[in-house]
Amino acid sequence: MWHLSQPWLIHLDHTLPFRFDTIGSWWDKGYFGVKPLGFDATMKRGVRNHSIGIWDKLRNKRISRKRSPGERPYAVIKTVFKSAHTMVTTIVRVHVKMIFAALSFNISLIRTFKHRGVMQRMLSLLKKDGRF
Repeated sequence: MWHLSQPWLIHLDHTLPFRFDTIGSWWDKGYFGVKPLGFDATMKRGVRNHSIGIWDKLRNKRISRKRSPGERPYAVIKTVFKSAHTMVTTIVRVHVKMIFAALSFNISLIRTFKHRGVMQRMLSLLKKDGRF
């Protein structure tokens, strides 16, 4: 999903067959008051003794379900691998550090799957279908 805050999206040629209303902006509650060009999928929040209603709470729940698969890797990298704050200074070193964090996340996910028996079930299904 593209976000309109990405720099390359600002310079799009408007003659392309591209519709901004098909792009969602899945922002969290921190982006309060900013109107996106696409459809607004920003979470609602209450302000100054005005709590949000039940429909907005249900809307926030739907949005969090949509965003949660993408948020989990960042949460694991921050908490488990203690990589929330980088102490390296150059962009190249930060890039290398994030690559190692992503590889570590993938390895830990595979170990978790193996521990829970997910890998054996997947292999048995692939063998049953004749793909493996």
